[in-house]
Amino acid sequence: IPSGTYLVSDELHMYYDTFIHGDPCSRPTIVLAPGKNNYVISGPLSGGGGHTNSFYYGVMNVNLDVSKGDGSATAVHWPVSQGTYLRNMHIEVGSNLRAIYGEDGSGGLMADLTINGGRWGINYGNQQWTFRNIKIKGARESCIRGNWNWAWTLVGMELSDCPVGIAFDKGQTQVGALVVLDSSFTNVGKVYDVPASMRVLLDNVVLSAVGSVTDGVSGGSRTIASWRQGPALAKGQPIGGDRGDLPPTRSAALETRPRPTFTALYNVRDAGAVG
Repeated sequence: IPSGTYLVSDELHMYYDTFIHGDPCSRPTIVLAPGKNNYVISGPLSGGGGHTNSFYYGVMNVNLDVSKGDGSATAVHWPVSQGTYLRNMHIEVGSNLRAIYGEDGSGGLMADLTINGGRWGINYGNQQWTFRNIKIKGARESCIRGNWNWAWTLVGMELSDCPVGIAFDKGQTQVGALVVLDSSFTNVGKVYDVPASMRVLLDNVVLSAVGSVTDGVSGGSRTIASWRQGPALAKGQPIGGDRGDLPPTRSAALETRPRPTFTALYNVRDAGAVG
């Protein structure tokens, strides 16, 4: 998609093995028309079961704006599985519902996103996801709202200015593990609010003006070296209690590297390249 601003009043539906890429030097912005409540971009259609075989979809270098929707708009419908990604995007939600929604599926990657506003930033039910370098700010209820999961890994997250960072319905029984690494929570009422049966690991997590980590655990401004909810082993031996600190296992953040960004593109054919 070339650089520019595009107004849409209906969703852009993606079919199997479809990828939407914008100009990496000057991202295009797709804006939902005022008063509309549909998705801007939608992956596979719902119905007839799950999306555990919805492979090969991707969106990169595209900005979305649903802030002028009717109050219930969502930018991206993304019930997908392996071989999928959302990368290098800014999503403006404003007072509408959410940036990204998926009812089911089996994993993928979201990386290098910024999301402003919404009732929730990301609202998902999915087996496994990797989220990396995602900034979510100003959600009215929670930055991330999980419906169900098996195992999610969040790395380099920056969640700020919301009542709850990560929330799941306390009555949900289909929950697995939540791993949060090298991330920060700023001006957040509670870091996580999830069922007691969920396994949680916070490792190298920075708190700034946080009310609480979870129920009964104070927040403040500090760094959590390693904290768990659920059974744990240290040097092969069980650790008592159902939650608490763990012995730190590292002194530095994991090395991660985003895909390169560009300020200009050059066509080598202009220099005489052939073939």
